Amino acid sequence: MHFHSLRRVALVTCAFVVLAAPSAAADPVTTQLRVEAGGHDIGPGWHYVHDSVSWETSQSEACGGSGSLQALDRPTALGVLVQAAEFTRGLRPVQISDQFEFGPFVCGVGGRESSDSAFWLYKVDHVAPEVGGDQFAIERNGSEVLWYFVDSSDGVNTGNELVLRPADRIIQVGTPTSVVVEEYDPSGASEPAPGVSILGAGEALETGPSGAATLVFDEPGRPVIRGVRGSDIPTDALRLCVWEDARDECGNFVTDWIVGTNGADVIRGGDGPERIIGRRGRDRINSRGDGESDNVRCGRGRDVVLADELDRVARNCETVRRR
Repeated sequence: MHFHSLRRVALVTCAFVVLAAPSAAADPVTTQLRVEAGGHDIGPGWHYVHDSVSWETSQSEACGGSGSLQALDRPTALGVLVQAAEFTRGLRPVQISDQFEFGPFVCGVGGRESSDSAFWLYKVDHVAPEVGGDQFAIERNGSEVLWYFVDSSDGVNTGNELVLRPADRIIQVGTPTSVVVEEYDPSGASEPAPGVSILGAGEALETGPSGAATLVFDEPGRPVIRGVRGSDIPTDALRLCVWEDARDECGNFVTDWIVGTNGADVIRGGDGPERIIGRRGRDRINSRGDGESDNVRCGRGRDVVLADELDRVARNCETVRRR
């Protein structure tokens, strides 16, 4: 087992601390979560509603946990990872250890476990916190959480965080579209990222000194683009929709997912065409106001949906009020 190595990592990063005393349960928040490991975004940058959460510590060889039940009563950087795995299969299992006095720490996600040279770290809004994920409270909607698997022996995910920002994700065949890549250091300071290879663009393409590149697609489809550069943390893999004769060819295309919990949620859609998943509980979902065609699915429980005329609402949503 790799307990001594994990202890050194915990001490260096100050990432694992003792659980705080219980407090009153906080309101749920909606957070964007991305999980990066081994050159793959095993958890795409979807938005998840999350609140209180519990888990059983892992007794695997890599984790050495006791198997005891632990819980958090507020939204945290660790909690969103645990709750997201309930819905997103690629994140399972999320393994958490209580082996050391530092408190709970992530020792495995999606089958990728810690070792002498590899370990899980996280960032919130592009900043690497100095507390454990269980201690970092997420207090506002729209925060961005990134969990990433560092392999120091191979130099994987040891550099800066790369973020890809396309000008548009629904584009026409033959029409140039620009993308910009930024890089964030551990403090959250950002600057343009030159020399980033844009994969999925159909030809070898790198960002220039300003971090920008121009893409042109010669045929319709739904390509996936991604920015990579050396040992840096790659960008999220973003799907585009390329249409040829009419924009309606992208009518069922979504740029984001918003996933609820198994409790009663209040979910508000954002900008762009989205897929909103209510799951269980008596949910209230509002997909109005963005002028896009959203896709809304509810789960068990008597749900209420406030929708625009363009929105597609599943039959399992009991009450639908269209504007």
